[in-house]
Amino acid sequence: MRAYLRTKPKGKSYYCELRWQENGKQRIKEISTKIPVKGNNLRKAETKCEELRREYERKYDRRNSNSVNVLFSDYITEWLQHRKQYVESTTYSGYKSIVEKYIEPYFKERGIRLCDLDTLSLQRYYDSLMELGISGQTIRRHHTLIKHSLKQAVRYNLIPQNPAEGVELPKAVKYHARVYNEHEIELLIEKSKNTPLETIVLLGVVNGLRRSEIAGLTWSNIDLENRIIKIHKTRVDTKEGEILRNKAKTDSSYRELPIDDTMMKYFLNLKEKRDNNRRFLGRQYSDTDFVCCWEDGSPYRVNYMSDAFRRFLAKNKLPHIRLHDLRHSCATLALKNGNNVKNVQDYLGHSSITVTANLYLHPDMEEKKKALESITGIVHI
Repeated sequence: MRAYLRTKPKGKSYYCELRWQENGKQRIKEISTKIPVKGNNLRKAETKCEELRREYERKYDRRNSNSVNVLFSDYITEWLQHRKQYVESTTYSGYKSIVEKYIEPYFKERGIRLCDLDTLSLQRYYDSLMELGISGQTIRRHHTLIKHSLKQAVRYNLIPQNPAEGVELPKAVKYHARVYNEHEIELLIEKSKNTPLETIVLLGVVNGLRRSEIAGLTWSNIDLENRIIKIHKTRVDTKEGEILRNKAKTDSSYRELPIDDTMMKYFLNLKEKRDNNRRFLGRQYSDTDFVCCWEDGSPYRVNYMSDAFRRFLAKNKLPHIRLHDLRHSCATLALKNGNNVKNVQDYLGHSSITVTANLYLHPDMEEKKKALESITGIVHI
């Protein structure tokens, strides 16, 4: 490492220019000595420049000697811990699960150091995931995580380039949601009456709420006087437990939905049952304010909603769909009955019309028949 004492036009202080070779490339760093150019300060500035060179060289050598032997499995675990403060708890929980279950054990078992990690090693890792039957979309999530961690390693000058850039990834197969038609929705609502799933089903079908929004909905966010539901909170499940967040999924997810006569009647009856349970149980009642709760006021667990919904469909011999597919069904039903895409976008809380159109437009067989008839009416065979 070499040091050069420099000055800049109109500069008030001397600065030290450090130059060194790293991975075949010349690196340059400028550091102010904070010693004024004016006055008899040249000798003092030269001494300071040499001190800076020695100090930085020691840091550089120590950093590189430490990074040579660090395992990639150890590096990505430390990187993940650092990222925790910058991402949502649910995002971190997903990252942590991937690292602990797949990435860390795979690369630790093979003893691959960060400095030795190459594109071929990563390709073999992704290929091993495919052999386990893991979907292309999930493998791409692994890749995104690894790529971001290695991007940081490049910034820290721990590795010269990102080996994740050149890998070949499997295609992500798009999930095609199964939606309920009008008859199936009516049947679902009828079967769910007076069961713990009744409110969950209605909020999904009628209001198009996400699971986290249903779980996080409180009576304080239902304005019965003005007939408005305010979607301002979400409740999510993480490895550290369930978390109530006083915010929606995205900025566009913050929204207010109207309450019509049918839902108004339902909410009033539901609130009356809640008040009766509170009076009957007294101190044993958990006044959590959650809309979806047991008779004692304790909220349904987030994962219970999905599990109970799946068992409910099987028990009642209804077509299998995910709980989230009620939201798909809500959107499709609204669009089919003449609502424009913009209105549905705002109702669902999407960030763009494109998301609504791509994910939630599911023409049923009747719509396809209409399209076919419009063509065969013109084309004579």
